[in-house]
Amino acid sequence: GRAVAVPSGTKDVWVMDALSGRELQQFPTTAGVKAAPVVVGNLIYVHTLDSELIWYTVGSRSRLGCIRVNEGGSCAS
Repeated sequence: GRAVAVPSGTKDVWVMDALSGRELQQFPTTAGVKAAPVVVGNLIYVHTLDSELIWYTVGSRSRLGCIRVNEGGSCAS
């Protein structure tokens, strides 16, 4: 089916069914997300307002990694 990733200005990203509006998945963040998430293959990339670039697997919602965009290096767990 068709799905759309919906970022929140406060925290988290939801994936919704485009036809029914039903929530399919939720990807947790600790800060707001204004930019549209990007899906490449089985990964979803999210850039948060606190300058973290986080990527998750789409199917299992597992957080695979995170880097601090402005400072470099890994994010705090």
